Amino acid sequence: MFIPFFAVIAFNFLLLAFSQSIQPPAIPLVVRSPYFQAYLPHSSTTTSANGSHQWPTFWTTECVHFGWSGLLLVDGVPYTWLGDQLHIQLKNNATLTPTSFNDYEVTPTRSILNLTAGNIAISITFLSPIEPDNLVLQSFPFSYIYFEASSMDGNSHSIQVYQDITGEWVSYNNSNGIQWNTTTNDPIIYHKAQRLPFQFMTEINDVSEDGAIYHVTNSGNGVTYQTGDAATIRTEFLENGKLNNTQEPPPHAISTTTQPVFAFSNDLGTIQSTSSPVVWGIGLVRNGDIIYTTTAGNQTRHPYFFTKYSDVPTAVSALPTTVNLPYPLPVL
Repeated sequence: MFIPFFAVIAFNFLLLAFSQSIQPPAIPLVVRSPYFQAYLPHSSTTTSANGSHQWPTFWTTECVHFGWSGLLLVDGVPYTWLGDQLHIQLKNNATLTPTSFNDYEVTPTRSILNLTAGNIAISITFLSPIEPDNLVLQSFPFSYIYFEASSMDGNSHSIQVYQDITGEWVSYNNSNGIQWNTTTNDPIIYHKAQRLPFQFMTEINDVSEDGAIYHVTNSGNGVTYQTGDAATIRTEFLENGKLNNTQEPPPHAISTTTQPVFAFSNDLGTIQSTSSPVVWGIGLVRNGDIIYTTTAGNQTRHPYFFTKYSDVPTAVSALPTTVNLPYPLPVL
């Protein structure tokens, strides 16, 4: 008697996946593990009013949001494409404009947001790969964000794009400390942040306290980076179109009167369209991630991709899901 029930569930899922007239309660941005998920709140009210300029949230109601920010300059005009930064104070009384939210698409592996910034059409693809035939790829806990832009008026436009994340991915309690570092290791640049002190095999309200968050992009392509106070760094990008390739020394609380962010910006130059996407990777790695109990005692087990790669940066540089070799966007 359970078969008809699950058949109904499967049918409803397919309807949700393939019919854009059905409105999900949230748009998935990252779905890689129970501890590594992020969603954009969505309803006919919130999306029409706020579009993508809302803070992404965790899958439980206990966590309010992640400070995951996306910014954009088009011909010097500042826009926001992810997160709620409309309060940022800019010089010369400049204002931060939200991109227009046109529509979206959700499939089993990706969510695509179609936005407009002035005369530029923006497509943001959030990809969480499914690789059942390759356990190394499937076990690699990264999701990828693809940014594409094209002119709608036939003219070339100056475009700079920015993304940052905060330490809210690695602890439920924002008063906890975090430590971080930035590494330039051609062909990639990555930020890594982790709770301080590290809490092995601990979770609070479904948030892991033992994970390391990675924010990765390609070197080159006009990329600059910076770590430090959120308001300072976001303003730096919006007023100058780039970051200053510096790191504020850790440690620091995840969020107090100031909040550290781990940021990248890309200067795409004056173009009619992106020749290839700007790609960022975000991953939450727990090492180990399972305690296996035997008659001889407990054993710590590690993510399967470590059977092939010695560390995360090596895997990021080598795997075909990485920013170095952009993952082929699926048909699904």
